[in-house]
Amino acid sequence: VREALLRGAKHITAVEIDPAFVELGKAIDTYKTYYNDKVSVVIDDARNFLNNTENMFDFIYFPFLDSQVTVTNSNRFRLDSFLFTLEGLQQAYDKLNDKGILFINFCSSTPWLKQRFFDILSKIDDNVRAYHRNNSCWMQYVLSKGRHAPINPNAYDSDLTDYFRTMPPLTIPTDDWPFLYNLEKTIPSDYLKLLIMTFLLFLVLILLVNPIKLSEFKAKSSFINIYGFFSGAAFFFLQLRTISIYIPVFGSTYKSQAIVIISTILASLIGSLLSY
Repeated sequence: VREALLRGAKHITAVEIDPAFVELGKAIDTYKTYYNDKVSVVIDDARNFLNNTENMFDFIYFPFLDSQVTVTNSNRFRLDSFLFTLEGLQQAYDKLNDKGILFINFCSSTPWLKQRFFDILSKIDDNVRAYHRNNSCWMQYVLSKGRHAPINPNAYDSDLTDYFRTMPPLTIPTDDWPFLYNLEKTIPSDYLKLLIMTFLLFLVLILLVNPIKLSEFKAKSSFINIYGFFSGAAFFFLQLRTISIYIPVFGSTYKSQAIVIISTILASLIGSLLSY
């Protein structure tokens, strides 16, 4: 915000989700940027702000909104999950005036993730450019409305626009599938391995505690073990982590929740039938 003021911006709307950062800026910024009459500070989520504002802008800038350090297969939802979707970035683009510019900073060492941003923006408007700084994770994406925006060549080392255009398109995150950091709609192999290992472990424990023989299949003790096994599996499916794992495959949350609930009911039913 301060740099924009120093370069002659007439009015700036600064959107920040965490009020502590604004208070910190007010306390340590010697330029007193947030006290400037040209600055309007809004405490809100960026996507929610885009949903509700009626203002139009000449320039919209997304800085580095989230850390890439903790991204793993276990991270399904992040702060920027519903901002960096096709619909989220389309909203930002729609808030631009004629010849306005959408500017995004992003940092990742994953090549396909860098391309994914380009693919999303290309779906919105073909007039997109992608710039890279060598030996770093730094990327800049510029989407211009109705013109080609000139960029200072000293600000980057490589223009990857033509390279990304030649690459096969990737799955694009949408509001129904808001998983920027997942390459495909698949369940991670490490989670499948965990399920298999857990199943085998429980099976071995049941056989060790009370071996199930065919001739004794209907014995009372076998009833309890079998019912306990499938009931335990049913409650295992109720874990929030299980739901979050299935969402990238089946799409929106309500579908995945329905699948997990149905699986729970079926697992409990199977346990009841086998122990009858």
